[in-house]
Amino acid sequence: FTVRSSVSFRFLNFVGGRSNENGGAIYMLPEEKSERSKCSLVLADCSFRDNSTDQSGGAVWARWMSCSIYNCTFEGNRAKGWGGAASVSPYHEACFVNCTFSGNGADYGGGLDVNDTRDNAPTYLVGCTFAGNSASPNHGRSISDYSKLTILNSLFADGNEGASLFRSGPKAACTLICSSVGASVASFFANG
Repeated sequence: FTVRSSVSFRFLNFVGGRSNENGGAIYMLPEEKSERSKCSLVLADCSFRDNSTDQSGGAVWARWMSCSIYNCTFEGNRAKGWGGAASVSPYHEACFVNCTFSGNGADYGGGLDVNDTRDNAPTYLVGCTFAGNSASPNHGRSISDYSKLTILNSLFADGNEGASLFRSGPKAACTLICSSVGASVASFFANG
């Protein structure tokens, strides 16, 4: 479904959503530019399973708003473009805390796609697990990142084929703190 303002969901299961556009289960985009700073998406204790899209954000596609996603599971979601589980472009910041991304797939960012839309808005991944996600070779089995990304206490177990994190763009920067990458750090990153 499409949401064009602030919304919060808790204890919901999103299963088998399908879209020819972006966002297999949730599509969020403020209607007016002036609304961007006021809009937010909050997801807590939700499950996203087997959602798909012909474009980006297999389960969730959110642009130009703050995103706070806690204790959510993303499993078996698919996108033909970016972000097998989710594709976000935060206006202020995006936070993923204690989330699991497993068995998702996309051309870029099998688990997650993060884009910068405003002044290098930061994205934080804290205590997240990425396992068994897939993407085109060296296009980020776990994450495609075009933003300022900080990863803390997270686990990456997506195998050894290609890079887990694909970084691109002049503003892309990643800080990796106390995380397990399951491979050498050199093979963890594509595009440096």
